Formats: sequence, C-alpha cells, structure tokens
Amino acid sequence: LRFEYYGCDREIADLLCEYFTLSEITDFKMPVYVLQGNMDCHCGAVQEYFEKVNAPYKEIQIIEGGHVSTMTKSEKLAAFIHKTAEEKNE
Repeated sequence: LRFEYYGCDREIADLLCEYFTLSEITDFKMPVYVLQGNMDCHCGAVQEYFEKVNAPYKEIQIIEGGHVSTMTKSEKLAAFIHKTAEEKNE
C-alpha cells in the first residue's frame, strides 16, 4: 500500500511508508476493528487493506470526517466501542 502524506516532507513520508506499515501483516489471531473517516486521504487504502485481513472477526465502520474524525466525532468512537463491547459480552 502506498500512502500520500499531504503537508509532510517527501523524505519523511517515504520513511514512514517504509518502516511503519502493516500492509504485509494480514493474519491476526484476534478480532480487528477499524473506524475510519470517509474524507481521510488514506480511506481507500485502509479499505483495500481491510479486505485482505484474516481474523476471527473483523469489522470496519466508515464515519463522516477526515483524518482526525475519531477525535472530532468522539461520540461515534464511543458508540462504536460500546457496541463492540456489548456484542462481545452477549
């Protein structure tokens, strides 16, 4: 997966992509949950990666917003966490 880092020095962005990536790690022994903003420039790459993930359970939820949508839409994050916890306790 190749990400574009806007407002970031190209050399630093290349280092981030080279050393901080999960793109080759797709097998998990635990559930995988993703909460992603639909306006985040990484959203398409995240969805593409998520499709490759193998996990006992996986869930992705796309919410309105950008890169920091989990902070600016904290009520959506809280609802997602509470829903997930309730489902696991059933």
